[in-house]
Amino acid sequence: MITDILAVFWKEWKELYQQRTSRGGLMTWLIMVALVGVFIPLQSGAAWVNTPVLALVWIWPPLLGVVWIVADSFAGERERHTLETLLASRLPDQAILLAKLLIAVLYGWSMEVAALIAGTITVNLAHPAPTGLLIYPLGWLATILAVSLAAIVFICSIGALVSLRSATVRSAYQKLSLTMLAVILLPNLALGMVSPGWRQALLGRVATTPVETTLWVVIAVLVVLDVGIILLANQRFQRSRLILD
Repeated sequence: MITDILAVFWKEWKELYQQRTSRGGLMTWLIMVALVGVFIPLQSGAAWVNTPVLALVWIWPPLLGVVWIVADSFAGERERHTLETLLASRLPDQAILLAKLLIAVLYGWSMEVAALIAGTITVNLAHPAPTGLLIYPLGWLATILAVSLAAIVFICSIGALVSLRSATVRSAYQKLSLTMLAVILLPNLALGMVSPGWRQALLGRVATTPVETTLWVVIAVLVVLDVGIILLANQRFQRSRLILD
């Protein structure tokens, strides 16, 4: 299985950086890293490291960076008429699905890791502290990396599920964008439907809970959702049906 996953991964890696430069590839990766790891830290100064919430707020560019990649995962193969060839191979279904998820997740998460490294270097060069090297608190660094990884897996797993049933990349992208919008809006709508007393109590509880504790609860919820969506995508990956489609 591992050998099969690596075979598909290598294929996806070459296509990502050689053939899909208009939708992703190295240029998009560099632009996102420059934005989050150089431009924003230059504007924020030492607060970029001393106030890690800033870095957490700016995890959304890597999330956007993977949308086209994962939308292209199956719908792009269908558009380029290469899906039949891929599905006609002896590669297991799980290897194809997991490899396509893995390339998208690593692409997005590597942006975040590189941006954090670049941000630390940028702040220390542009705003050196007399007390020594400015670095992220280790606890916050682990939290930022975990939140970004769980969120990227969430986007990629939903994207793969959408791309499986989309005829074109544009269609998959639109559906995924609407899904992301719904994910953002639904909690707010649900909160608005709660009675004022319960809503005030809930917001008060969140306000008094340490931010890191709240974030780890969010991470746990995302991990559960990630596992569930990946299992659903695996269940819906029916080779014969995809070939007929």
